[in-house]
Amino acid sequence: TIYCVPDPKRYDCSSEGVKECKEHFFGSDCTVNCVPDPERYDCSSDGQRVCLNFYIGGNCQWADPELHSQALATAGKNYTGMLVASITAVILLIALILCGFYNVHLRRMINNELTEETDRYVDVVIPARENLNTPTNEEEGEHLYDDVVMKVINNDNEEKRRGEKEKLKKKEKKEEKEEDEDHLYNDGEEGAYAYARSEDIVRHK
Repeated sequence: TIYCVPDPKRYDCSSEGVKECKEHFFGSDCTVNCVPDPERYDCSSDGQRVCLNFYIGGNCQWADPELHSQALATAGKNYTGMLVASITAVILLIALILCGFYNVHLRRMINNELTEETDRYVDVVIPARENLNTPTNEEEGEHLYDDVVMKVINNDNEEKRRGEKEKLKKKEKKEEKEEDEDHLYNDGEEGAYAYARSEDIVRHK
């Protein structure tokens, strides 16, 4: 028979009399005690200490200077990376907010830059069309709509005439400039010819 007396601290006994180690106790008799230290060491399946980070020694009680320096450098890089990422996120957030304000301002500018003809169309032409659909005001609405349409057409024609006049003026100025240049050239040739002719007369004398 297997004899097993439970130990309140180290182990319990199974129904077959086998010792079942409690937490942090290891080995066949549960005599090996190992409590993990998150900073210095962990425990293996047989209760041996496995050193972590930059700790060395049988009980992981010493810090290796070289490993310690490497750990500090790694921690510094991680901190710097987190800081850069945070700053970048803040900059992007500010940029998004500014873009939102700019888009709102741009939409307002576009809405405010309506032409006078568009305003007149909204204020006059549309009501005139509505009047056309009113039985009691049908004739008056037709006249009003016709007047507005004629005004719009006349304004368009006037703009075209102005443009044609400007083109004609530019063309006339260009032609006048070319004529002036031709006169200057011809005058220069005539003067040169007269001078050459007078020289010939002098020589013959």
